Amino acid sequence: MRYLFVAIGALLFHYGLAYKAAVIEYYSESRDTPSDTILKNLQNYRTHIEKVRDQGVEIIVFPEYGLTTLVQDPEEYAIDLANDTKIKTELSDMAQEHALYIVVNVLEKSKEDGSTTKYYNTNLVFNRNGDIIAKYRKINLNNEPKLTPGTELVTFATNFGVNFGLFTGADILHHNPSRSILEFDNVTDIIYPTAWVSTLPFYSSLTVQRGYAQANGVNLLAANYAKAKDGRGGSGIYLYNGKYPEIYIDSSPSSKPIVQDVTKIDRRQKPTTCSSISPQGLPIPDDKPKLADFKTLKKFDASDYTFKDVDLSKEQVSTTVCHRQFCCNFNLTIAQPANTAEFFKLMVYSGKSTLADEEQNIRVCSLLACKDNSKDSCGERASSTTKFIRISIGSQVESDNTTFYVPLTLNNDLRPIKETSYCEQSDSNNATYIQLNTYRTQSEVLVFGIYGTSAGSSDVNAAIRHSTFILLLWLVIAKFIVL
Repeated sequence: MRYLFVAIGALLFHYGLAYKAAVIEYYSESRDTPSDTILKNLQNYRTHIEKVRDQGVEIIVFPEYGLTTLVQDPEEYAIDLANDTKIKTELSDMAQEHALYIVVNVLEKSKEDGSTTKYYNTNLVFNRNGDIIAKYRKINLNNEPKLTPGTELVTFATNFGVNFGLFTGADILHHNPSRSILEFDNVTDIIYPTAWVSTLPFYSSLTVQRGYAQANGVNLLAANYAKAKDGRGGSGIYLYNGKYPEIYIDSSPSSKPIVQDVTKIDRRQKPTTCSSISPQGLPIPDDKPKLADFKTLKKFDASDYTFKDVDLSKEQVSTTVCHRQFCCNFNLTIAQPANTAEFFKLMVYSGKSTLADEEQNIRVCSLLACKDNSKDSCGERASSTTKFIRISIGSQVESDNTTFYVPLTLNNDLRPIKETSYCEQSDSNNATYIQLNTYRTQSEVLVFGIYGTSAGSSDVNAAIRHSTFILLLWLVIAKFIVL
């Protein structure tokens, strides 16, 4: 009888407007041996699945490294998917017994080229019948020297009518796969297991997750590894319109299931209309997380950035700030009287940045809270009482397929700012105007801005010139070969 109700529920959701999903912020347990560690975490996974299945969940997502803990040497923890393994069988049985989709992260070993064994950070998707229907190998590794990067984009379809894309951890900061996956027109929702370390001011976990969903008009299911003392944690379910039904971050060493209905969309709803009008969506919870023991790192060389002080005694602040050829327009309305003992700065940057020993080309324009009047104090965890009636930040950028932008917002409680709208408007002159607005008064603002990552050079024209040079060089070589 139970499975009859499960089947009926699945049909209703298939033809309905939503599906029910669960993501698990998971505190991974370690035991004396790799085998015991994995088996213990498998047991915990089963407990979480049994709990959420009673709530009608159709798909559940576990985080990166949840089964194995954060290990540097994958050899004793890795499984060979080409052969029957106890781990694979256990996961298959769970999916089949509870009739739901399960997404898990494993360390995989594969014997290739005859005798070489390679190791991968791999996500597996099990369907309701317990079959593996998708396997994704992480492309952009992050301090994982003994692993081999994957090369393939992966999508999968479900019988509740939703097509998912899949990537992991640091992948979300890279054009491939986080934007490449969106070239599949039918992908509307993203599965995102991660073991993210929050790094201020630009790379806090919930900010990165919500920014990706909001900028790309997709639903995002993000499950993070919980280890607050190392700065790991922060999970959520995010809707395509920038709303987040539930997110979680806390400093307690425990696991947390997040269960929510997720609105189905026929196609991605990329925001193209710039407005200060509140988008429609679900109400957002106001509960405050406990973060006293949550460690946040900081990686920010203020000397490289262009800053401008915000005069908090003024009700209106409107100005343009530039770094190199990248300029941003700032419009602030500040509630008066303001606390002029607090410090805020406007900041703009276009150039190189290094995260996790990997160099990227970034563009940032942001309002930052600072502990004092020094640039170096900006972007740290701070407590502010200044109320901003309105914040609007915009910039005109080149329309190209190499640089992508996301909203970047953060409160003192390490959660994204609730009431914001983001858009990208393109014109016929190969230009795009990007803009981020608030539509309600905001306090406790830590970071509010726009973050861009380039797949090539930070100077787009330089990248084009470089490509042209390579093409001409090959033409010359080809000419000599023919001769």
